Amino acid sequence: MMLFFVGAIFGVYLISRFVRLAFGKNKRTYKAALIADSVTLAIATIVGGYGIADGGPPVFQQAFSAYFLPVAIVLAFDLVNAYAISRKTRNEP
Repeated sequence: MMLFFVGAIFGVYLISRFVRLAFGKNKRTYKAALIADSVTLAIATIVGGYGIADGGPPVFQQAFSAYFLPVAIVLAFDLVNAYAISRKTRNEP
């Protein structure tokens, strides 16, 4: 379970970066972080739901619960990063 969690954080982080590049929002702002990570959660839930299904009907609820915490950790990292950058740019002369 711990390896899944670490791998999910790594995978979600990469998907989030690709989403930012695809939307052209590689800016480090709160809005870009929220949009990119929301789309990342949707992608992870859909792909994970079909992956967990293993030939049966998709299990989106289980995929959502599995990927919600890794996406929340990546979102927290992105928001802290955006806060640090906005604070740094405010204090520059």
